[in-house]
Amino acid sequence: MSEKKRLLHLGFFCPQAYFDLHDKAEKNHQYAARKLESRIVDGLRQNDVEVETIGLYPARIFPRNRTVLLKAFKGVDAHGQQAQAVGYINMPFLSHMSRTISILSAGWRCLRQKRERPSAILVYSLHTPLVLSAAILSKWFRIPFYIYVPDLPQYMNVGVKRSRLFNFLKRIDTSLVLSLSDRATGIIGITSELVQSRPSWSGKRTAVLEGVAEASDAPDEAQKQHDSETLNKYGLTKGFVFYAGGLAEPYGVGILIEAVKQLGGQVHLVLCGAGSMNAAVRRAASEHPQIHYLGSIPPEDVKALSRSASFLVNARIPGDAYLQYSFPSKLLEYMATGVPVVSSRLPGIPQEYYAHLLVLDDVTAEGLAECLRSNAGVNYGAAQLSAQGAAAFCRQHKTALQQGKKLVRTIFQGSEQQGHP
Repeated sequence: MSEKKRLLHLGFFCPQAYFDLHDKAEKNHQYAARKLESRIVDGLRQNDVEVETIGLYPARIFPRNRTVLLKAFKGVDAHGQQAQAVGYINMPFLSHMSRTISILSAGWRCLRQKRERPSAILVYSLHTPLVLSAAILSKWFRIPFYIYVPDLPQYMNVGVKRSRLFNFLKRIDTSLVLSLSDRATGIIGITSELVQSRPSWSGKRTAVLEGVAEASDAPDEAQKQHDSETLNKYGLTKGFVFYAGGLAEPYGVGILIEAVKQLGGQVHLVLCGAGSMNAAVRRAASEHPQIHYLGSIPPEDVKALSRSASFLVNARIPGDAYLQYSFPSKLLEYMATGVPVVSSRLPGIPQEYYAHLLVLDDVTAEGLAECLRSNAGVNYGAAQLSAQGAAAFCRQHKTALQQGKKLVRTIFQGSEQQGHP
């Protein structure tokens, strides 16, 4: 009989009340990252892994976030399970050091005091305080650690203007965390190219996990009522083109707006999110009545509007080298709704996805307008069949349960074999 699988998770996963409290001080909510990490933890638990979480709230450094001291907190997470957040000093130059000390101390207490000690550590992201703490704990307690890598640190601030000092320190930090990652037993990456990007990772246990889809069943009356109320809240009616996410030119937002202008007043576009194109999107909405900009809205409202759309669009412009190390987080969210999804071809999207997408090969305003036009009207039934296939694909292969199985195979494959006579 195999032993109970136990794991210590180090990341940004905190009690829900703690998230809600500190989110008030943040403008840059990382909803996508939070959902992904939460579903990874949930997937492990659905596969009978006992997971203890130690997290830190990813606050922007003072003065971008005015909170100087984040206090430790224990409570329950979004799934009703016990969780803890460590405290740290949120000041330049002190943040990394205090985060490391707090994570390391909490991890040491967990592993030292538990009679039935976790047999592995999983770190969410290449964040230096987390990876350094895991490397030290791994050596102290002789247990392996694994890293889930959703982004490579050298590409995290692409397109963002920073000071020379910041960029210099960032290069040092990137070099340090990548060097520390070489000590991990295994790497789970968001794309296959990311997993293969560092030669020193080649001999490790590796896996690719591009995301986790929310399990979606047929809508019940309560969901239909919520969707209807959300439409009324924003003064919308069903059957619009929808985009949710960062408002920036590389994400295809400008192309999308121009495409809808070309299609005329009968096609309505709804956008939500924030970014460098905020002003341009507001201007387009004020000048064209078929374009609606909602700003940053709650995740539950995004889901409701996604289900009420006629098309969901991911018109990310290909070409940047780092796209091979990136998977568009919104894609699985879109596909799980059962609404037709228009997407450009990106190197980080596995080939198996394209059978369930309306593929945008001509990533221009004209190309997108033609794609929407050719899949509307009498052809919309075929688009809906593709969307139903996308939802089924997510249910069968990309839920927390299914992706959790992949993590369990990667992390516990040796212990599983040892647990049998």
